[in-house]
Amino acid sequence: MYQVTKTNDGFMVVDKYTGDYISDEHGDNLFESEREAQKLMTIARMQEAIIEMFKAVEEGDAETIAHLALQYKRLFIGESA
Repeated sequence: MYQVTKTNDGFMVVDKYTGDYISDEHGDNLFESEREAQKLMTIARMQEAIIEMFKAVEEGDAETIAHLALQYKRLFIGESA
């Protein structure tokens, strides 16, 4: 789970499970606008979703695939399942 955090210098995205700050493709982890940090958080969530879905597909775990699909639908599309 990720969270945008406001600091004295700007906005950062933190992984709430590890406490690590997330960096973009350029290694930047501090942003002037909250919108920039929100975009990075969305990308991090999408990467995590793809990795989890790929693992479930590799294992042929249909129940987990269905569960993840519903979870990601709510997360990224905002529709209730």
